[in-house]
Amino acid sequence: MADERSKSLLSSSNFSKFESETAQLEGRSTETMGTTEYLLDKAERKGIEKGIEKGAEAKSYKVVANLIQQLGLDDAGAAGVAEVPIDFVQKVRTDLAKEKK
Repeated sequence: MADERSKSLLSSSNFSKFESETAQLEGRSTETMGTTEYLLDKAERKGIEKGIEKGAEAKSYKVVANLIQQLGLDDAGAAGVAEVPIDFVQKVRTDLAKEKK
């Protein structure tokens, strides 16, 4: 009985239905991609990820700059509040010092 149930769950029609519902939820196509489409999709996803990372880094940069300039926090304090590495804070502090000159 368990074998029959396993077979029915793994049948191609159930898998196909599962795949199409999952694709719909994830907003992706169920059509098979060619190599070119696959590589373009992969590059697009990587570009989006990089854009998100750059945006987050720019926001962190601005927050750290404000913590240094407006509150006068030291490197460790700014790093703790902004939840960034101390070397990131040191880079921001160096950039701010260059801007003053």
